[in-house]
This record gives sequence, structure tokens and C-alpha cells, in this order.
Amino acid sequence: LVDDSGVLSLSVPTTWIDFETGAWVSDGREIGPSLSAAPDHTAWVEGWATPGIFVGATDQMGFDEAFGDFSGACVLDRTSPLEVDGLTGAGEWWTDCGAEGSEFFVGVVTLEDGSSVVLFQIVAVDGAIDELVDRILSTFRHGESR
Repeated sequence: LVDDSGVLSLSVPTTWIDFETGAWVSDGREIGPSLSAAPDHTAWVEGWATPGIFVGATDQMGFDEAFGDFSGACVLDRTSPLEVDGLTGAGEWWTDCGAEGSEFFVGVVTLEDGSSVVLFQIVAVDGAIDELVDRILSTFRHGESR
């Protein structure tokens, strides 16, 4: 998948056929490019029972703000350093999300010049979050990181 601006690209499982590749909208404002994919995008957005991904890049929020707080729906399992396409940051691994008990990964990396962050949010429902995150993030490319 490639977002509409051509800045973000990655591969997702072949069953994730419902995707969006437009602007990242936060509080009614476009803040950067994004892409998202899931088997059923609406179901992914509305709950924890559907696997999927959101990736967005923005210069409109800082590193810590991009993570968000999911403690009301999930249990934080661990935090770890993250390197994606030569960009560095951190990842949070959440478990027991929602009534479904899904797993959730939130990762944030910063462009080398510090001007923007890239946010990754990935939900797994089959207990294989580590493999899913590794597989997707290994294919990620940011046009400005090359």
C-alpha cells in the first residue's frame, strides 16, 4: 500500500483488503499523510475484534503525544526501542484489549531531522502480534527517510 502523497508505503496481509490512503485527520484538521488497512476497516475502527493497521506521519504533534493512552482498554505489556526504515523511536506492546482480549502495538519513530513523527498502530486478534509487527514494519518505507 502507498498513501496518496506517496510518502508512506508498506505491505499488509493479503486478507486486509479494505484500506484508506488519504490524509490523517485529527480534531477535524488534516495533519499529514496516512494509510490504514484491515479485512473490514469499519469494524477495525470501531472495536478490538478485527486486525488492522494505521500509519500516519505528522509534524503537528510530538513524540510522546503520538503514542496516546490505551490503559482504559488494554494492559501495557512492555516498551522497547524501535527501528523502522532507518528511523528510531519506541514501541509499546499492549495485551487484553477490549472484551476480545486482542493485542495492540503502538510505535512512534522520528525523522532524522526531528521535524516529524511516524505513528504505527497494529491490532492482532490471533495471538501473533510480534510476528505481525515484524512482518509489516520490515516492509515500511518513508519517502523522506531515504
